[in-house]
Amino acid sequence: HGRSKPVFMRMKSVQGRALARRALAQALMYLGTPYDSGFWPGDDKLYCSELIYFSFFKATEGQKAPFEMAPMTFGVWSAQWEKVLGHKPPEGVLGISPGDISRSELLESIEVQN
Repeated sequence: HGRSKPVFMRMKSVQGRALARRALAQALMYLGTPYDSGFWPGDDKLYCSELIYFSFFKATEGQKAPFEMAPMTFGVWSAQWEKVLGHKPPEGVLGISPGDISRSELLESIEVQN
């Protein structure tokens, strides 16, 4: 088929899973928040992995999210970014990607049966 299957992940530890449940409750508070297609932090919009980051951050009561932000890079997309979105990409600005989250040592992939 050539179609990739989604990867499902969960926190490895019991404490991490409890934190994830609290993060889910926090994520629900963001319902209706516009999507941030420009990936700029600090505005009233959120992109997918930013939602996860801030939901976990709030679940820790502002202590520390279990995932780390890092300077963003857009590589080959940088040249097309301004044409498509009308502004420069947030190159080097702290952010987080789904790949960053998926590589966390706190997570494990799980098999989901159909």
